[in-house]
Amino acid sequence: MSAISLSPKQREIVDTKDGALLVKASAGSGKTRVLTERIKILIPKSKRKILAITFTNKAGEEMKDRLKDLDNLNDRLFIGTFHGFCQQVLESHGNLIGLSKMPHIFEDESDRLKIIEEALLSSPYYNSLYQEKTPKEQKSFLYDVLGFISEVKRQLLNEKQLLEQTKDQDNVLLFKEYQDILFSQNAIDFDDLILLTYNLFATQPSIASLYRRTYEYICIDEAQDLNNAQYQLLKIITGDEHKNVMMVGDPNQSIFAFNGSSSDFMNKEFIKDFDPLVIELKENYRSAKKVLQAAEKIMPNSNDISNTIKEGVFQVVETDNEDHEAKWIYEKINELIETKTYPDIEGIVTSDRIVILARNKYVFTPLEKI
Repeated sequence: MSAISLSPKQREIVDTKDGALLVKASAGSGKTRVLTERIKILIPKSKRKILAITFTNKAGEEMKDRLKDLDNLNDRLFIGTFHGFCQQVLESHGNLIGLSKMPHIFEDESDRLKIIEEALLSSPYYNSLYQEKTPKEQKSFLYDVLGFISEVKRQLLNEKQLLEQTKDQDNVLLFKEYQDILFSQNAIDFDDLILLTYNLFATQPSIASLYRRTYEYICIDEAQDLNNAQYQLLKIITGDEHKNVMMVGDPNQSIFAFNGSSSDFMNKEFIKDFDPLVIELKENYRSAKKVLQAAEKIMPNSNDISNTIKEGVFQVVETDNEDHEAKWIYEKINELIETKTYPDIEGIVTSDRIVILARNKYVFTPLEKI
């Protein structure tokens, strides 16, 4: 396994011992790197497993790729989304909350909207109201109901709590009808994965204790995108004694706010509940000073280069025509590959690490002919 160069601040994070840890990392500061490098340190240290939560399957695959050289990776580490983890839990222990077999999961928004429409059309009262609306109004209404249902599940409300806290009885009735349709089809939706897993741990403390003992360390990437259900699930897994939780995130980069997420769970709730060591990463390793300085000439005050580490290279080359331009690019690529190493770049420079960008596809034609 090739050695990874880490800054002193990154090294401090990677080498942090047991306990809660919050890494506030700005864009390009290497937050995924410190997370994966710390996992590399923890795996041989721990006799138990590590739970690594990402927010997309793509991010999970990227993390697996970075850790692929580790022995027995699948036996020592779970990498995946909250929903993927919850599905695994329910497949193993769902019978304890009445799931005789794993239900079909409606993941797609379009499928859930169809179920809501079915719930509307099955009621003469709602059917009449729905049919009076224009197609645009119908679509908006379906999304409003879907938003209500998702919010109920993210707040982990049972039916009694829902009735007590919600004044909109129409939405409550539609919620119940929606759930009845799911039940009749032995199905659940995406939000149910977390809700049912939370209910399993809440009603079966021995199962929560089992997972607490199974996973000695929990790592959460992109923690700024946590929502209430996910955070409450984390808390019920960890209980009162489990404090080996590492969160990594950028409060300024939340992309799932439409899904009930809030950086407050990372910035406020996690600090209050776990009293973590807080370390900030501000250095920018993704961009280069020379490139940002060039961008500043085009759009002044558009970039902050004060924390940019890599010097980089920016060069404007004028050629006589497209063929000469293509030849220059070709020779430059060969030069980089033959040199093998380059300042600011870790590892060997190979063709698959080089990207050519152009304003239009036709610009590539002369280059493709070389």
